[in-house]
Amino acid sequence: ATWGRLICLAPEPGIHELKQRQCVLGRTTNAHAQIQIDDGRVSSSHCKILRTPEGAVQLLDCSSNGTYVNGKAVGKSKLHILSSGDEIALLNPSAEAHAAAGGGGGGLGGNASAGREGSSRRPDAAASAAASARS
Repeated sequence: ATWGRLICLAPEPGIHELKQRQCVLGRTTNAHAQIQIDDGRVSSSHCKILRTPEGAVQLLDCSSNGTYVNGKAVGKSKLHILSSGDEIALLNPSAEAHAAAGGGGGGLGGNASAGREGSSRRPDAAASAAASARS
């Protein structure tokens, strides 16, 4: 049964039904990643969105370059409990803003937003998604 959705906003918009206990977001070279992002800065298995037996939704940062929730680094191998409306960025969102302003440097490989369907948040990113858990 579907317990949530991952709504990709870019580069290829689409909706991914979350049916398994975990969903891996990673680079296109990882055949096991359910959501694949074509960006060399994104780790092979960048992060996982997990559903606990109790129904909580968590993010596990597995990346080398960082995963951010609401602009704050999660930390490699650390879990973060997701709440409705949380924004998830793959790579540093500050670096993307700096690059967009003409400062060069790093950038954002992907973004996700955890929230209810119809969320108005639309992060600027090369790849982005929105996750919503069903209660």
